[in-house]
Amino acid sequence: MTIERRRYKRYPVSGRVEFMTEAVETLSKLLDIGKGGVLNQSEIKPSPGEELPFRFTVSGYQGAFEVTGNVVRIQVGALVIEFLEELAKLKDLLGWLERREPKKLISTAHS
Repeated sequence: MTIERRRYKRYPVSGRVEFMTEAVETLSKLLDIGKGGVLNQSEIKPSPGEELPFRFTVSGYQGAFEVTGNVVRIQVGALVIEFLEELAKLKDLLGWLERREPKKLISTAHS
């Protein structure tokens, strides 16, 4: 049995993440987002606990978000990053994602 450790709902998305480290800008692919942070496909190798300033965009959503995050976990080719600050307009983005999420159909047919 797997125990769910996430505190917030995650939304699968496509988008772009730009890391600003040591005067080098690195681009990566945004995979999902939630109130607490993001998962992105990345080849950079920061250490867990490292703080990273980054900017991200979500495909189809107007605007970009700039934030500092804490590297929580490194997976093969991906980073889990927790937001270290509250993002202005994140609530709007998450509401937009919630409205776009396909609704599950409930079958009322009996066999």
